[in-house]
Amino acid sequence: MKRTLLLLACLMAVMLISPAGAQTTAAAADSDSKDLARSATFLKTKFKVLLTEMDKIAQLMESTEPDVAKILRQTVVHAQQELVSEKMGNVVDALQRGLDSAAKESHSEVVGNLKHMLRILEGGVKELSDTDKKLAEYRAARAQIDKLAKEQADAEEKSRAIADAKEIDKATAKVLRDLGELVKAQTKLVETVAKIDAENPALRLLGELRDAIRACRKKQDLLLTGAELAGIDKLPLVGEAQKRLTEPAATLITQIDKAAKDATLLAAIQKAKADEKTLAKASSSVASASGEMKRAAAALVKSDRRGARRPQEQSAYDLKQAEDVITAAMKKIAAGTASGESANKQKDLAAKARALDKEIKDAAAKAGIDPEDPKGSGDKPAGKAGEKPVGKAGEKPAGKAGEKPSGDMDKAAKHMDKAAENMNAQKLPPAQSEQKKALAELKRKLEKVKDLREKALDAARKALDKKQQDRIAADAKKLAERMKKGQDGAPMPGQSSMGKASKSSKAAAGEMSESSGAKSANQSQKDALDEMKKAQDELDERIAELERRSKAEKLAKIEARLDAVLTEQRQITKQTKEVYRRRSSQKPHYDREAAQQLSGLSKAEGGLAEEIESVRKMLGKEGTTVVFPDILGDVKSDLELVQKQLGERKAGVITQATQEEIERTLDELVRSVREELSKGPGRKKGGGGGPGGGGGKGKKPPLIPPLAELKMLRLQQLRVNQGTRRLNKDIEAKVITADQAKPRQKTLSERQSRVVDLSGKIKKKLKAGQR
Repeated sequence: MKRTLLLLACLMAVMLISPAGAQTTAAAADSDSKDLARSATFLKTKFKVLLTEMDKIAQLMESTEPDVAKILRQTVVHAQQELVSEKMGNVVDALQRGLDSAAKESHSEVVGNLKHMLRILEGGVKELSDTDKKLAEYRAARAQIDKLAKEQADAEEKSRAIADAKEIDKATAKVLRDLGELVKAQTKLVETVAKIDAENPALRLLGELRDAIRACRKKQDLLLTGAELAGIDKLPLVGEAQKRLTEPAATLITQIDKAAKDATLLAAIQKAKADEKTLAKASSSVASASGEMKRAAAALVKSDRRGARRPQEQSAYDLKQAEDVITAAMKKIAAGTASGESANKQKDLAAKARALDKEIKDAAAKAGIDPEDPKGSGDKPAGKAGEKPVGKAGEKPAGKAGEKPSGDMDKAAKHMDKAAENMNAQKLPPAQSEQKKALAELKRKLEKVKDLREKALDAARKALDKKQQDRIAADAKKLAERMKKGQDGAPMPGQSSMGKASKSSKAAAGEMSESSGAKSANQSQKDALDEMKKAQDELDERIAELERRSKAEKLAKIEARLDAVLTEQRQITKQTKEVYRRRSSQKPHYDREAAQQLSGLSKAEGGLAEEIESVRKMLGKEGTTVVFPDILGDVKSDLELVQKQLGERKAGVITQATQEEIERTLDELVRSVREELSKGPGRKKGGGGGPGGGGGKGKKPPLIPPLAELKMLRLQQLRVNQGTRRLNKDIEAKVITADQAKPRQKTLSERQSRVVDLSGKIKKKLKAGQR
């Protein structure tokens, strides 16, 4: 053992000395920076090889020298969680760019980490760092910044209303006037369309054809999506649905060909100077789509997803071409009709509604008021139009992530679009219905804009809240001072930014005392929010790094404890077999010495059950794993069962089989944890998204990834299957009676039910991971 560690320690010492010499040379002569970069690259490569060799040696020595294996694994874990290889890469990058000071700084970090690894090899496994305490400290600071940023954002919103009073007054007056005019124009158009009574049969016929093609295309789009998402076993069902869609496609071709013989329609197309081949082109496109559907269906029935994709896409494209060519003819024919002219006017009003919607939102954002909820019963917008959010805490989202809010004006514009489309197709009653819905939305918005203007003017008349700003500035200063000295005596990440935020907040409070100070105070508040955002980002980055380290440390602790239980269980199982083998063959009972041994083994199994329960509770408290705590619960139950059986001097085949099952389960758990440790802590891209950091919008990264848990769940299902087969075999061989089998049957049934339940939970975790 000492010889192995001494050899690796010598290798580490060489790694430690070489970069130091390189850095000294770099400081002495800038011209050698390229040579130094090559040397540093060579050392980085050798370091990666060394880590790989350490991991291999640890696996080889697992059974012969477990202490050496543990020390080696701890050394590798330290290298991974401290990102030593990446820091070596930073040295190389800095040298290549001629940034000597940056190279020296990164080099110092590498040297410190290599020294720590050397100490581990020389002195054995050390206590893990108090990462979780530091995490709690940083998260607490992050939560305080969130609270301050929220308060500062609220104060900034109020001062903005005062500072921009004239602009807000002008903007709200304009949108109120423009919206009133839009309501009048829509009302007039509704009255105009109500008087149109003449219908154009050609337009109605084309409209029916277009609607039928559109319906077919939507079904094709759904089948395309379905084929992408369906499991391989479900593809033949999608293929049958694809095959059935060829029937309405064939009907469509018949309808188009029949329409091509309609004299009234042909005359209308010719008179409007539309494409005389409109119907022929539409028929050809639908026929092409039908052929592609058949090819897609044939591929899907054979579960050939890839072979179906191209014909499905082509079919959808062909149907869209048919729809477009008919729509173009309809526009030409409708251009000379009263309904067509009204449709154009309706489209113009829809465009004005959308443009006005943006103006309303801009005015509302400037005033800090939600345009959809001006009376303040819901959320408020985050800031000025086009302005980036001030910070995670200061944001006030209007809807779900990535989802555009559908407000009154947006709804009105959509109703207008539908009305125009119906007018072009000579569907006047549906068009009038859509027009009235649009008008109702516009009137609803008009009332909201009145409320918006009234509230904005009211806010502009209020005095600046200096007391609130003084309190924010004082709290920001206290937090910045606390962040100066963390647990280790060093400034916390984001401390400098919080110090600047404190000064900007204080400046804002001072400016509020001056006459006409709203503008300058508002700018200082924005500066404070910007600095708070920087502090949040710096903390998020460090929190994410600590979470990765914490994960590695917790996994290492779990691995060590489970491995220790497994080692002891193997000894207990071995001794149980020996005691059982030594029992008297004539009088199958245990002598006093054997009985005492079984009693001792029973107590030992009870101790292991307590240790497993301790690990299970630790995982439960950590809260991100699903399957592992459940499996550990089963291990504990099995250990308690064996404890009881040994206490009752039952050390036979059933007890030994349970012990071996415990060993297999523990071995699988240990292997799974080691696999996660071997991957290293990973590195998340991007800043954190909340007090939890880690880039997960406030959610901790899972200690055991869902895929690893899914593997364990599969093994759990296999164990239930094996247990069921073994039980049946024991009953058939009359090793146990049916009554004796009932407790085992109940246990297996309960475990099967939990596998089903856990499957649902893992499915949710996997979906969350995909999102």
